[in-house]
Amino acid sequence: MDQIDLTIFEHGPVANANLRSLLVQFEQYNHVHVRLNVLSWTNGWNKLVDIALKHSGADVSEIGTTWLSDFAKMDAFHMLNRRDLNTLGGQEQFIKASWDSCLVASSRGVMNAWSIPWSADTRCIYYRRDVLEKAGIDEKKAFASLEQFEGTLSKLKEAGVRVPLVMPTQTTRINVHNLAMWVWASGGDFLDHTGKLLTLDQPAALSGMQSYFELARLMPSDVRRLQDVQADDIFAAGLAAVTISGVWMLQDARVPPLLNEKIATAPIPGTPFVGGTNLAIWKHTKNQDTALKLVKFLTSRQASDMMQPYAGLPVREDVLDTGQYVTDPHMHILADALRSGRSFPTGYLWGILEKRLGEETTAIWEEIFTNPQPDIPKIVQEHTQIISQRLKMAIG
Repeated sequence: MDQIDLTIFEHGPVANANLRSLLVQFEQYNHVHVRLNVLSWTNGWNKLVDIALKHSGADVSEIGTTWLSDFAKMDAFHMLNRRDLNTLGGQEQFIKASWDSCLVASSRGVMNAWSIPWSADTRCIYYRRDVLEKAGIDEKKAFASLEQFEGTLSKLKEAGVRVPLVMPTQTTRINVHNLAMWVWASGGDFLDHTGKLLTLDQPAALSGMQSYFELARLMPSDVRRLQDVQADDIFAAGLAAVTISGVWMLQDARVPPLLNEKIATAPIPGTPFVGGTNLAIWKHTKNQDTALKLVKFLTSRQASDMMQPYAGLPVREDVLDTGQYVTDPHMHILADALRSGRSFPTGYLWGILEKRLGEETTAIWEEIFTNPQPDIPKIVQEHTQIISQRLKMAIG
């Protein structure tokens, strides 16, 4: 029996068990053994780079959407041609934001597909309905805009709520995801439409960043400097009124049933961030046709029904039109966010910028937290200049 190697990230016991069940079906139908290697998110990037450099170790891999441009630049993946895309069913079956994350522009500006969407990730606002009601806040209007979001949190603080808001502020990819939604909602962006010019230092983007970091005053000192898991833990324990999180919050078994009944969700004001993972075929594979069959199988409706939402949210339009994504009020909000949201750029410049943003976002929070009376516009301006200068040095 032939063999093909697949690497995926750790998505938890349910997702792993369902995936192994799917792979058994694939093996029986295609008479090909799939050797599965589950990577941790901590060392996954280094492992994939190692595969790229050694030209061995996997035939198909799951990759983070924002990593694609780096591997495309290395020419490490098989670029999907028209025949491949027809075999896989075409782009129409996927939500736009996820499909856009599969495309990387060539030196001539032609957008080429280097991967296929597999799972999606987005954000929504989680809030305590009972806490808002006690403070006399209309939940239908509470988070309709950035101004109303901040106004709601201010009212909660005035009403004596000790922790109006909790969210991650330490070095984490989610920190950048959250920041992006504030920048977009203010009419700004990080790069221009060509993906080659920095626009982070323009008024609209700066305004969005300032609004985002102004939220610091609504987080007491003992819930600052948190990683994403720590922030989720505090909300799950009923110690905060509002947080921004993903689908995993709905699956958190640590949330007591009585508390869970009091939790509601609301859309992010403006444009939600959409991330997730894609499946890519390595250029060095000697089993390209089999690899293509595996990718088609894993992105099928059958596979999506088994893998989501345990391994992220669906990327297929037909899945989002059915079941819990229509009937469940929380899932429906997340499904709407996937369809209305946007992904990060896939160009080379974004790969550098995202890393710098992650570093400087944490530095901004720290400077605000350590200063009794922080001048937030000045702090944001100074760190934006640092990002701009480092980016210019990095690209020569």
